[in-house]
Amino acid sequence: MHAELHAIVDQVEAADPSKRPEAKALSDRVDALAQLHDAAEHHLVAKTPWHERNILLRAQAGELGLSLTGKDLAAVVATARANLRGESEGISPDDVFKIPEERWLAQDLIAARTLTLVVALQKVGKSAVVCNILGELAKGRGEFLERFSLAPPCPKVIIVGTDQPLADWREVMVPNGLMIRTDLDNYRVCDPVVRLYTREHGLHLDEAGIEKITADCEQNPWAVLVLDAFLSLIGPLGLDSDSDAAVQPLQNLLESIAPFNITTVLLHHSSKSRAHERASNASAGRGLSRMASHVVNLHWLNPDAKEDNWVRLTTEGRSSKSVDCVIEQVDRAIWSCHGDSNTISEQLDLSKVRAKLTERHSEVLSLVEEHWMLTSRAMEPAEVAKAMAEELGDNARQKALQALDALANKRLVEKLTRSDHKRGKVVSFQPLKSRRCA
Repeated sequence: MHAELHAIVDQVEAADPSKRPEAKALSDRVDALAQLHDAAEHHLVAKTPWHERNILLRAQAGELGLSLTGKDLAAVVATARANLRGESEGISPDDVFKIPEERWLAQDLIAARTLTLVVALQKVGKSAVVCNILGELAKGRGEFLERFSLAPPCPKVIIVGTDQPLADWREVMVPNGLMIRTDLDNYRVCDPVVRLYTREHGLHLDEAGIEKITADCEQNPWAVLVLDAFLSLIGPLGLDSDSDAAVQPLQNLLESIAPFNITTVLLHHSSKSRAHERASNASAGRGLSRMASHVVNLHWLNPDAKEDNWVRLTTEGRSSKSVDCVIEQVDRAIWSCHGDSNTISEQLDLSKVRAKLTERHSEVLSLVEEHWMLTSRAMEPAEVAKAMAEELGDNARQKALQALDALANKRLVEKLTRSDHKRGKVVSFQPLKSRRCA
């Protein structure tokens, strides 16, 4: 009888494989998982606090016969979020879609509605540069450093500044009007800043942190989100910063805030050994640069000179013009631009050459520059000989010409030659263009 029953069961299962016990069990688990996704969607819509939501979902999973790890539970919530956003079928030829013409918050520095990565060693001034840009925008200024176009008005600003304590944020925000003093030791953030998290708040890119940041972005669409800094934000998650997995929390955040058109600025510390690499190579595991639409790199122009505060700013980006200039923090969180890096480097090289000149050559060079300032004319050897007759002594004109030729060979002055129908070939010398003062 037992054998006959088994034969009947085998016939039924052969005719309909779904009747097999393992298939039935799998189907039940799929149904249970669908119920769990529905429950997760309900909690997201109801804005159930994340810790309560996780407890309730884990309890429901147990009742449904599902055993979930923390990673599994996070995946359930992520799927529920995606379901609420709606499935994307891509763009077809019949679709009409809007792409805002404005691509920049700050031309060639901060890309709008996408991720900009700012990379530098610690204490170079990443947060100071970003706050200076936002401060200029908030004041309605049309340019930053008289070089980079701005697009005011400034959007609302959310700062997740876990890398620095409140006192340090005060130092870069107050000079730029993003925080004001109300009393002796009392301050408050002011428009356009709508939220500031500091080291004291301990906000990170875990599930709770992502939900809190997402809620702020939902309340302030089109806002600027400043994240400082990457390693501090993922630190408690136990991730290897050089692994591909390290960027996953950031990816989760960007997906979560995608519907709100947020301009995200992520600050990241590079290591000393990689400070002079391209920004894209200095990023953790290079995963950050792949995610970013635009990358800004800051490093000391002369790292060996402790008193030199000049910073080289370079950029890389998709379909954007690269920048290579020298800036300086002239006051706390207030910057100025000295010009293109190539020009500055040439000037620094010339300064080193100038410092090694003999006393006579140095005096001749100063005389040529002063003559230009007063007359806007090049100077001839005879004029130098006359002005320095006592210093040059005998054969003053020949010595003046030798000194001027030596300066021209060192590329400290420019030598001009012209023909005169009375005097024949006439030579004169003028300062380099970068040192002329008409």
